[in-house]
Amino acid sequence: MKSSIAGLIGIVALALLVAGHYLGLGYTAGVSILLAVIFGYGWPHYLAIPAKKTLGTVIAATGAAAALTAAMAEGKDYLAWTPIYIAVGFGAVMVVQLIRGTGQKRRLESTLGAGAGVVIAGFACGWVASYRFLGEPGMTFIVAISAAVALLAGMLPWPDRMSAPLAIVLAVLAGPLTALLVSDVRIVPAAVLAIVVAAIIAAFRRLRTLTLPLIASPALNVADIVSEANGEGALQGASDAALSASSTAITGAALAPVASSAPSPSSQPASALTRAISTAAAALAPILSIGAIVYFVEKILLS
Repeated sequence: MKSSIAGLIGIVALALLVAGHYLGLGYTAGVSILLAVIFGYGWPHYLAIPAKKTLGTVIAATGAAAALTAAMAEGKDYLAWTPIYIAVGFGAVMVVQLIRGTGQKRRLESTLGAGAGVVIAGFACGWVASYRFLGEPGMTFIVAISAAVALLAGMLPWPDRMSAPLAIVLAVLAGPLTALLVSDVRIVPAAVLAIVVAAIIAAFRRLRTLTLPLIASPALNVADIVSEANGEGALQGASDAALSASSTAITGAALAPVASSAPSPSSQPASALTRAISTAAAALAPILSIGAIVYFVEKILLS
C-alpha cells in the first residue's frame, strides 16, 4: 500500500473527527463508531490472517461498544468501560482460536494480530472522550493539524529514516503555531502533543513498510512487490523477499502434481472491496490509536 493513499485516508478521517466539534456529540460518536467498524472488518484482511469475518466482527464490536459507552458515560470517567471491552474482545479472540481447534495454521499470528486490532479499535473512543473533556476545538485542532502534517510528510517516497524525523520536526512546528492561532493552549503542551502524534504516525508508517512483503497477495507479481517497496524506501528487504518468494514458487511448482494446475482458493486475487477495506484499515490504525493516547496526554497537561 502506498503511503500517499494511506495519508489521504487518514486526513479525511481527521477532518470528519474535527467536524464533530461543530456538529455535536452524536456526530462525533457516530463517526468514531463508523471508523472503528471499518477498521475492524479490514484489519484481518490487511494482516491476511485466518477467520477474517469472525475476528473482524470481534474487533469492530469492541471499537463500536467503547465509543458508544464513552458518549453515554456519566461523570468524568469517560473511558472507565474501555479496558473491560478490550479485555472481553481479546478473550473473544482467544475463544475463536480455541474453536478453530488445535493444529490450525497461523494461530499465533491470528491471536496477536487480532489482539492488536482489538486494542486499536478500543482506542477510537478517545476521540469521543476528548470531545467531552475539552468542550472546545482548540486542542483537537492542534492534534489534527499536527497529525495531518505528519501524514503529509509520510506521503513522501523517502526512506523511513528520513521521513520519520521530518514528520516529527514539522509536526512540532505546526502544533505550537496552531496553538497560537486558534486556541489559548500554551506552546509547550502543544509541542508535546505534536511529538506524541507524529511519533505514532511515523511508527505505523514503518509498520506498513516492514510488513509489505508479508501481507502482499500471493497472486501479486514479485516485480510489483519490489517496485512498491522501493517507493517506500525498503528496496533491500523487498529484494530478499522477492528472491525467497521466487525460490518458493519454483520449488512448489516442481513438487506439485501436473494434475493440480488449477489455482487454490488462497491464491486467488483479492476482490476490489477487500483490497479497499484492508487499505482503509491500515490507514485508520494510527488515527484511531491517537484518540485515547491524546486524551490521556490532554488530561495530564490540562488537569
